[in-house]
Amino acid sequence: MAIKSIASRLRGSRRFLSGFVAGAVVGAAGAGLAALQFFRSQGAEGALTGKQPDGSAEKAVLEQFGFPLTGTETRCYTNHALSYDQAKRVPRWVLEHISKSKIMGRFFKFTLLASLFLLSLNLHPWLVLNFWVQVTLLPQPRE
Repeated sequence: MAIKSIASRLRGSRRFLSGFVAGAVVGAAGAGLAALQFFRSQGAEGALTGKQPDGSAEKAVLEQFGFPLTGTETRCYTNHALSYDQAKRVPRWVLEHISKSKIMGRFFKFTLLASLFLLSLNLHPWLVLNFWVQVTLLPQPRE
């Protein structure tokens, strides 16, 4: 009797363990492929822009004209630099290099800076009466 119960438990746990191992193998393979694709895209992006992987080209652009003299502690990050006032817990100044690719975005087919905007006057009367006036800017397609 005890041997039958132990055998049934082993059979059930064997099924569980084989499923667990199969899931772990598939998950590890998927994570490895995702990491490989990520590292390939990072290497291709660095080769296309001509910058080093540590962002030294962008850092050189930020330091081209020098940092402001105010602020004691300057922190440099990959895409911006700032001086932080620790007493007030606010930044004193922030320096960021804005390129055309950053303005365009990845999925935009037109620039928002070059398009015309029209005011939308579709306001609910309740919003106007309660001083919650919302003005919506609608991008107008260029002709």
